[in-house]
Amino acid sequence: MGIWQRFRRSLRSVFIIPGEATAKVLSAFRDRFPTVTLELLIEGLGAVTQKLLSEEASIGIGGPVTSEHPALERRRLGEVALIPVAAPDHPLARAIADGEDIIGQSRQHLQLVLADRSDLTEGREFSVISPHTWRLGDLGAKHSLLKEGLGWGNMPRAMIAEDLANGTLVELDLPEAPGANYSLTGLWLRKAQPRPAGRWLMDEFEKQLARCA
Repeated sequence: MGIWQRFRRSLRSVFIIPGEATAKVLSAFRDRFPTVTLELLIEGLGAVTQKLLSEEASIGIGGPVTSEHPALERRRLGEVALIPVAAPDHPLARAIADGEDIIGQSRQHLQLVLADRSDLTEGREFSVISPHTWRLGDLGAKHSLLKEGLGWGNMPRAMIAEDLANGTLVELDLPEAPGANYSLTGLWLRKAQPRPAGRWLMDEFEKQLARCA
């Protein structure tokens, strides 16, 4: 009987890491570990930590707040660029294009924000500027609403590169500079060190994120 291992991994979101990088890593993983089953769990913010603490996942990839729990060990893997964007006909985009003074205007418009579905970081704010917010469960929904012009918000640059190129979305040069390089960290329980497949995955994501940067 052959060896069959079950391996689980949790990501903050399938979109926060550039899709091309994720595809390359997982394709190479399949070739290198053909007998290892990979279960990809897509969670947001503190929910990544919850999956690890409940032992529903073996390793995770999360952002700065996600990695703060004392039961977790961590390893920095890289970063992705988050930038504020909106549809070209959004009032903020038009004001910037017209050269208007937009100090404070971002607070007057609806900001689309990634929601935290966990109790660990519930209620904490992540680059939220406007008091007017809609909170969404995933980046795909946020992406769609941004293109419809329903608000403005931060998005991973790699995810919206095509939108920026064809003008479906435009980058907002806001005085508050809400965009940032978002640090990504490999996470696992201190009492359960990653096995070879998990260590290899983190090595490969680190290489791919460095290439993207």
